[in-house]
Amino acid sequence: MPDADVVATRSEGVRAKTALAWGLVDEIAPPSKFADTVQRRAQAAAQRSHRSPGGPGITLDRLERSSKRMKSPTRTSPPA
Repeated sequence: MPDADVVATRSEGVRAKTALAWGLVDEIAPPSKFADTVQRRAQAAAQRSHRSPGGPGITLDRLERSSKRMKSPTRTSPPA
């Protein structure tokens, strides 16, 4: 797998098959099968869980979508 600098600086991003080969993702699926793949993987994860069904959950705060992009932090000193 390449180091983080290679992944983070690729202007074209990382294609699905490359991400799979590099171990960045566990599985890839075409858009037409994405929902089914997510459902299958979620059910498999639930089967492996030791939590009791219907047990207490957690409450998450609502997220609000923003059109603003976060700015990348700027370095003020050289890395250590």
